Amino acid sequence: MFQTITRNPLASPDMIGINAGAATAVVAGISFGFGNGLGTTTLGLLGGLLTGLLVYVLAWRRGTTGYRILLVGIGVYAMATSLTDYLLSRPTSPTRRPRIGWLVGNLANRGLGQRGAAAGRVRRAVPVGAGPVR
Repeated sequence: MFQTITRNPLASPDMIGINAGAATAVVAGISFGFGNGLGTTTLGLLGGLLTGLLVYVLAWRRGTTGYRILLVGIGVYAMATSLTDYLLSRPTSPTRRPRIGWLVGNLANRGLGQRGAAAGRVRRAVPVGAGPVR
């Protein structure tokens, strides 16, 4: 979808900063005590939407072009990633472990049913990823 809108094969949510903006919103929310339960999901959604809007507004100059959106998005990605890194680098914060855990994903404090479901997905995905390559 992004490639069609911007007419650029390099444009994707991770390249133009939407994923980084969502991650920054969640890490900031957890850092300041707003990230519990569905709060992290809501923060991620709002962070991604606001980042997309920010990229579009910053790229607007009597219209937009795919290249301008891509370049502005890369800059927004860099800013959001650096803010996330700053929030993660605060060593005295008691929320450091949950923030890192949310970014990379983990199975801590999960029941056997949830771990089994994750293991089943991995077993199905590994053969697909290891399939023949052209």
